[in-house]
Amino acid sequence: MVDDYWGGILILVGIILLAIWAVSGSVIAPILGLILVGFGMGLSNNHIIALAISAVPDGQSSLAGSAVQTIRNLGIGFGSASAGLFANIGGLADAAIKTNTAGKTAALIPEKIIYAIDLVHRAGIIIASTALIVTLIFYAQARKAEL
Repeated sequence: MVDDYWGGILILVGIILLAIWAVSGSVIAPILGLILVGFGMGLSNNHIIALAISAVPDGQSSLAGSAVQTIRNLGIGFGSASAGLFANIGGLADAAIKTNTAGKTAALIPEKIIYAIDLVHRAGIIIASTALIVTLIFYAQARKAEL
């Protein structure tokens, strides 16, 4: 039972590393955070699918397994759209990004780009952390119901 939680724990630790040091620390902390999130996703994927399959009536297990992947793809789509939304709220469109005739791209207001990237990152961390905590709560309740 404890092994089932390692994926979520690794994801949470990776997200915390990303939230704290992604824009202000060395490059090693975000890399380590991304590695931990990746390992956590890999460890938890099979448990999430198995939990979804075990929660449905007989004969609908294939629907439940595919629903997990569909919801994950929807999450990726909504996450990408949210990133664009927060980048625009952060002022990315107002950064006056120009490309000269030589093909070199530069921002006339680089502070706006830095702020927009930071806002996208922090909003993503908050959304992902909230989703992870809610998922762990539901998972723990499902495990208690099985016992």
